[in-house]
Amino acid sequence: MGPPSSAPAAAITAGLPSSLAPPRPLPSTLLGVCDEMLEVQRERALAYAAFNDGFKFYLENWAQGPYRSLLAGLTHQFQILSQRALALESALRQESAEGETDTTLNRPDVADIIRSIQNAERKKLELTLALQSMKSAVEQKSFSWQHGDGGIGGEHTCSSHHHHSSVGHSHDGNGACAADHASLPEEPTEADIKGALKQSYIEMEACIAAINDGIAELQEIRIDLIE
Repeated sequence: MGPPSSAPAAAITAGLPSSLAPPRPLPSTLLGVCDEMLEVQRERALAYAAFNDGFKFYLENWAQGPYRSLLAGLTHQFQILSQRALALESALRQESAEGETDTTLNRPDVADIIRSIQNAERKKLELTLALQSMKSAVEQKSFSWQHGDGGIGGEHTCSSHHHHSSVGHSHDGNGACAADHASLPEEPTEADIKGALKQSYIEMEACIAAINDGIAELQEIRIDLIE
């Protein structure tokens, strides 16, 4: 059987907006800015859904090719969305050529909302990548304590199951473990991993709450502008 097709990755991202589409012009009204930022968040939600589906598919079959292709596409998509959000924030802090504030879109308060969403989104993406890395390592049984080699707090041992070590290893002719460097970093224990996962989930919940608060504020501003 040949390598897994990249078709699943293509299917997962089928609903995403094309990254090849020309950038939309900046809105000239505050209502337009709110609508555009809400659209950015809608597209981010689609991208995260594709991200999560792609990771689940990866855990099921360990097909690195499609997963890396998905990551590359989504990384580009997230960059485009961040650029759009930053442009909207900048538009709300515009100054005229003479250095005076441009009152057309002079809403630094709304710009601050967009900035808070951006900061939370940046942290959310970092946490998502960290969580996926830890989950992948655990699922692949990359740690010695997953094979009865010391358990929690056990010493680091060389295992053929290690796939993600940041330090290179080599084996001599007798199968002994030899480090490429003078010393190896201490392997995280089961308690370390569980603690890191728990803390990451707590921080993720805080990020999502901050993002939802920002979206709710934009929606309230939008309603006030329409009424």
